[in-house]
Amino acid sequence: MARRQQPRMACCSPVNHRRSLLKGLAGVGLAAGLPRLTDAMMNEPQATTTTEGSLQAGLILPVGRAGNWDSAQLSNPRVIRLGATDWRMWYYGRDPDFDPLVRLPTGRIGLAVSTDGRHWQRVTGSATRGAVMDPAPDPDRFDSAHIGVGDVHATADGFEMWYFGGPQNVQQLGELTFNGFPLRIGHATSRDGEHWQRNSGPFSGAILNHGAPGEADAFMVGWPQVLQLSAKVRRMYYHSVNPFTNKFFICAAESVDGGDWKKLGVIFGPGEPDAFDEDGPATRHVIRRGDEFLMFYEGFREQRASIGLAQSADGLSWTRVPGAAARGAIFAPAEAEPGAWDSGAVGTPWVLQAPDGGLLMYYVGAGYRGEDFDDLVEAEASAVHQIGLATCNGEDLTRWARWQACD
Repeated sequence: MARRQQPRMACCSPVNHRRSLLKGLAGVGLAAGLPRLTDAMMNEPQATTTTEGSLQAGLILPVGRAGNWDSAQLSNPRVIRLGATDWRMWYYGRDPDFDPLVRLPTGRIGLAVSTDGRHWQRVTGSATRGAVMDPAPDPDRFDSAHIGVGDVHATADGFEMWYFGGPQNVQQLGELTFNGFPLRIGHATSRDGEHWQRNSGPFSGAILNHGAPGEADAFMVGWPQVLQLSAKVRRMYYHSVNPFTNKFFICAAESVDGGDWKKLGVIFGPGEPDAFDEDGPATRHVIRRGDEFLMFYEGFREQRASIGLAQSADGLSWTRVPGAAARGAIFAPAEAEPGAWDSGAVGTPWVLQAPDGGLLMYYVGAGYRGEDFDDLVEAEASAVHQIGLATCNGEDLTRWARWQACD
């Protein structure tokens, strides 16, 4: 007997002109005066390959060892390249003891480092079990139950992070009991990227509140990404979900001071019936390229996520670009190999220029322990989220291949 449909929560959650795209990505580079990668930041590497060969293709950061803060799940890689051999990745995750009523792979935030953007080592932080940021200890704050990284920028003084979180707030929706909602968005700063100071906003510490009842983003605002549009204006992209229709959509807000954000409403909604994103878009990476914007985004169809591409002249009105993967996606789960680590879903794309001139897309993959699920909440509980890497030569942005160590 099928269960009652439950609200979905994101798991992970074009153009063919290579030169102009790479120019648009060139802002991800050396940040003068920032702390450099040192041996002291590197801990013992963890293997990511097995004798299963292609079943592990793409996997660059698996779940941590027993006892680590990320030994059950890890997701949403956010990568900055500070120099030729200094790459930083912030991501969120959890251990098996984290509150099971928080029905997302969120929990704490951690850091990994790399000298080439492909081989990664965890940094043992000062927060719980080696994380670099815990949920807030104050039970009255918006982020007291769980947190997740949304975006990280390098600044003259270090780093700033936009993150999201939820409060200690156990609720019932239909047959589902859950904690940590509604989600709100916060801001933090750090000198070294490892020790973070929260900057309190007006909404129980958050800088962006969820909407009022009846508004599109009333259930949550989460997974922020921020673009600097001009010397004064910043735009934030985030997503929400309608818990009754199970449809995702992307919203935007703008600020002239980084503290007071004006919402612009829904800017990108569900795709056409039978498309890979017919249930809507969620996590995303928006890249500004001259007078054009590109958005790599996670889209849902029938409780599975794939990655798609859209383009825009203003970053607000978007046109989908048909991809070469299943149902119009540009990158899809490894369906041909059901035992693969990312055979269930792929999402949370983050795209950077590779040193060799190609493109790197960091993503999260989910492998499911079962075959069929009545709803995404059940599928999420059966999934293992890990971080992977796909590559593109830059000539055709609709075609991506899973990276392998022999590449």
